[in-house]
Amino acid sequence: MSVPWHDPKAKHPGFPFYRLLKSMTDDAFFTSKAELRGFLEYKGFTFLTSFPGCFHPEHQM
Repeated sequence: MSVPWHDPKAKHPGFPFYRLLKSMTDDAFFTSKAELRGFLEYKGFTFLTSFPGCFHPEHQM
């Protein structure tokens, strides 16, 4: 059912339903309270006393 996702020339009658279901699943996953705290490490309404910046080597000046 997901073949058209990877190969635009391919056709599958259930692809529109698959795409809708996948989108709704992603929305539900990333807006749930458990995943905001677990996967996305959301800390709530907190603030930083200082901003350490990015630690990736390609972003260092």
